[in-house]
Amino acid sequence: MLGNPEPDRPAEPAPAIYPNWEAVYQDNVVGIYQLVFRRVGNAADAEDLAAEALMQTLKTLRLPAPVPTVRAYLVKTARTVLADHWRRHYAARDAANELEQMPVEIAANPNAVERAQR
Repeated sequence: MLGNPEPDRPAEPAPAIYPNWEAVYQDNVVGIYQLVFRRVGNAADAEDLAAEALMQTLKTLRLPAPVPTVRAYLVKTARTVLADHWRRHYAARDAANELEQMPVEIAANPNAVERAQR
């Protein structure tokens, strides 16, 4: 019998829904912190980056929303926040390394004085 539900087969439960941001925060803050901490290895940075990920999610995600959707979005946002952090961190470090490797003295150009007088 197509289209008719089987009487002894239970209906699939509706997905759990986050009704508000307090529920999202309480249920996910530790997991997001742990995810970020494993990547940065520094508690202070992990706290800042986890908070940034939660705040970005707060700005864009609309509630109520299914738990799997919210968790997937939080993880994706946390990864983006981590990538931005690494970009800033390593770009600044690489720039400092380049400055350290630059020669301290500039080689004199014998024609420089002559050109400056013109």
